[in-house]
Amino acid sequence: MKQKAKLFRTIFPCLLLVCLFLTACGNSRDESIPLTTLPPASIGTEVPVLPAESSQDGTDSPHNMTASSSETAASPAEPSSAPDTSTSPDPATVSITWEILREARTGASGQELVFAQYPVFAVAGQELPALSRTLSDINEQCRTQCIHFLDDAEENARQYQADIDPAYTFSQTISVSLTRCDEEIVCLVIGRTTDEGGPHPNNNSITFNLDTRTGESLKLSDIITVDETLKDTIKTLLFESYPELDFDATLLEQDLSDALTGNTIVWYFWEDQICISFPEGSFGFGHAEGSLGVLLPWQ
Repeated sequence: MKQKAKLFRTIFPCLLLVCLFLTACGNSRDESIPLTTLPPASIGTEVPVLPAESSQDGTDSPHNMTASSSETAASPAEPSSAPDTSTSPDPATVSITWEILREARTGASGQELVFAQYPVFAVAGQELPALSRTLSDINEQCRTQCIHFLDDAEENARQYQADIDPAYTFSQTISVSLTRCDEEIVCLVIGRTTDEGGPHPNNNSITFNLDTRTGESLKLSDIITVDETLKDTIKTLLFESYPELDFDATLLEQDLSDALTGNTIVWYFWEDQICISFPEGSFGFGHAEGSLGVLLPWQ
């Protein structure tokens, strides 16, 4: 389990390095073009198709997946009926592609003040209309967020260039990871790095866990049993993963209960594990500790 915790600690630094690389790419682009597509390295045209985990009764249903740790295990949810295989997509052809696009605002002299990236996703290789509609909604959501960022940052960027550094450009760069893509579930993780003139960039991520057939968003409770056993498992993993932190027992209990009861846990698949993360500020910790998280094995 400690090895899995160490693996978790390497995930976010890697995503940060990718974001920083994309930032460099964005700043080197032609400043006169307000909407551009980044180089092919940022286009998800080759997506690995991960095989679904087979359940004991052979239905391959998300409801048959369970979470456990070396100490405790969450009990599995009730098995669901087998899906209609006549309409299920072929796992060999389910894939998602994406492009990372860029929009910018410029000053009166044409100097770029701020730019922002956003992804555009599409289904490739299979007729999945429901999933395609959901991805279109995600595309619109991401572009809207991009525009709001530009609107909010433009005036501050203008003032920063006038008063501090005329060559400095505010930015929002992103990275995309497709951590699961099969006939049951599509899992997208979008990492954002924003630079608005502060001493360091800010990083956050958003996840989308989707039912491949219906396009509907999946909650953690759709995948594993969310109960007191799971809460105890997460506590144990937090203690193991962050031995240097002094957790407040009351805050830990309250924040975990609120997140699990409200089904607001941020989670995504990572290989043969489920990554659960908590936003900065959880459990009473501040910016120095950042976003905490654990990895749950599942089968």
